[in-house]
Amino acid sequence: MQKILIVDDSEINREILAAMLEKTYEIDMAKDGQEAIEILEKKWETYQIVLLDLNMPVINRGYSLFYRYHRKISGRKDAADFVSKKL
Repeated sequence: MQKILIVDDSEINREILAAMLEKTYEIDMAKDGQEAIEILEKKWETYQIVLLDLNMPVINRGYSLFYRYHRKISGRKDAADFVSKKL
């Protein structure tokens, strides 16, 4: 089963997304950019998609997390796709 990391500071948003996707994907969640970095540093290669809220506290919001990992995994065939939302 493919894995998705949901990164959002809103618990309700994380839960709604997880409920929508859990039948098709294995879901991991992070409440902020720092937690996402800790997860991704250990096992980033296991995720096919990272759903990322751009308006988050910690680690200068989601933009910094996106750019940090985009540079790290750019060009790799096994790199996760980042999907972001800005509300």
